[in-house]
Amino acid sequence: MIECDYCDGRKFYTYNVDVDHPYFGRAFPCPKCNKPALDALCGLRTHEREITLKTLRVTSATPCTAEIKRRAQAFIGNPRGLLPIYGTNGNGKTIALMAIVNACIEKGIEARYITGHELMDYLKEAFDPKVMDTDIARINRLARIPVLVIDELEKAKDTEYAADMQQHLINERYRDAKILGTVICWNGEMNTLPWPAVVSRLSEYKPVKNTDPDLRAAIGEMK
Repeated sequence: MIECDYCDGRKFYTYNVDVDHPYFGRAFPCPKCNKPALDALCGLRTHEREITLKTLRVTSATPCTAEIKRRAQAFIGNPRGLLPIYGTNGNGKTIALMAIVNACIEKGIEARYITGHELMDYLKEAFDPKVMDTDIARINRLARIPVLVIDELEKAKDTEYAADMQQHLINERYRDAKILGTVICWNGEMNTLPWPAVVSRLSEYKPVKNTDPDLRAAIGEMK
């Protein structure tokens, strides 16, 4: 039996990095022989795994969507730093985010898609005694994923707990932006997010605003 030349047949691999590096202590699925693990961790449904940037159609009437597509392609080429995307509903933002996750996985990079609502559910689940986990431990795991895509950030409830957890997560990824890639998307304006510290950090990375008309008739509803 021929072992994988990337992970020596272990299915996972680790990095030899300093203790303060976000990859320290993590085992990553092998991109050559353990693609199913990458798929399982990505947060996308089966039909969403087929989405690429080609799915996102742009015309002369959708210049903002065209810019999002351009920035998404640039991010895929070098998935580091923060890419903030915001604007009106139904103009392809989520399609772009899912395409980013799929493209990164195809390159063998662990990537995860999660919505603001799912994020809070994921943290609150840790309070179940049967789970044997903590919300801080879960935040720290999310903080170390090579590419994290957070959609509909505005859907997270505006509570003191939500603010504390999300600011902690974004701050950790902001501090490691030279190593990690983070895409954050929400519907509304920059000041729609109720967390000034988060908005301040996102503003450093040239946010993309999309005010194009609703594209759902063109791209089809995702079901």
